[in-house]
Amino acid sequence: MQDVDHRGIVLTEQVDIDWLRNLNPQRFMKFIKFTIDPNSEKVCVGMEAHRNGGSVLGNGTSDYVNTLYGGNLFYDTNIVEWESGLNVRHNIKIGLEANQNPRFLTDKDTIERLERILRIWVNY
Repeated sequence: MQDVDHRGIVLTEQVDIDWLRNLNPQRFMKFIKFTIDPNSEKVCVGMEAHRNGGSVLGNGTSDYVNTLYGGNLFYDTNIVEWESGLNVRHNIKIGLEANQNPRFLTDKDTIERLERILRIWVNY
């Protein structure tokens, strides 16, 4: 069992759902939070809040955190929910519709790019 603090851990090899489910402590029963840096193609998992991943993915400065995206991977369904406060600035930048929740990614190109990166590190 891999121990992880509130900031999460950066993956260094591909893992599967069972590996993620066995992180200690398990913060959420049905899913695990992850943060992606699309520039370095690194993924951090297991944090309390998506923004905490920035402190282990890089130097934790606000400029660095501005490049990150966050989501949740559900264990039983393998569904990725692209919901995070990190996603708000990206949605605003591309002109999110006023009636949409800015925490949810909806841009198909961005989602495809991020899912490609996530699948490098997580077999789901």
